[in-house]
Amino acid sequence: VDGAMTKRLLRAGTLGLLCSFTPVAAQAHMGFSRFDVVEGVLNPLLSMSTLLLPVVTGLWVAFCRRCFGARLAIFALAVLVGAGAQTQGVVMPYADSMVFVALIATGLATIFAWQAPFRLAAPWLALSGWSLGQLNMIKETGTLKDPLLFAFGIAVGSGLLAVYFAGVIRARRFSWLPIAGRVLASWITAAGLMVWVLQVYQ
Repeated sequence: VDGAMTKRLLRAGTLGLLCSFTPVAAQAHMGFSRFDVVEGVLNPLLSMSTLLLPVVTGLWVAFCRRCFGARLAIFALAVLVGAGAQTQGVVMPYADSMVFVALIATGLATIFAWQAPFRLAAPWLALSGWSLGQLNMIKETGTLKDPLLFAFGIAVGSGLLAVYFAGVIRARRFSWLPIAGRVLASWITAAGLMVWVLQVYQ
């Protein structure tokens, strides 16, 4: 059953990502498109800071044996709540720094394949998703016709990224995939740390 669910998630994530790369991609981040949901889905794909956290989150969740789907759902819902709250004036200070902290910590958890208990992983995934949703909305709210639709798109895009990479590792079609996932997590962690340090001392 778990294998079948993983395959379904992988197919859904792949299809969602392929559908995201449409001709309107060039209009994302410019405020020209009327399709706020589409812009929201594309938003995480076009910024390094918002792309890496969903990817490394998916990699980490893939190594957790219990509550696989629930962990992904918590992350995606937290992105939605964080982005939606930002449109209503609930702003988290230092959201960008929190995203990089989450990126580095989640990357380390992936490198060491830490299978965190659900009671510990759930609040961390919620905080990570909330911070990511806030960061995605910071520079976009003023140019949108419907910020809530944009927030929904952000949650979909971030969730699909996490589902896709979690599904790739979880499916274990090749024996080297888990090792490749940990290597990728190490690169992401190093990149996140470097960018964060550059931002702090800029």
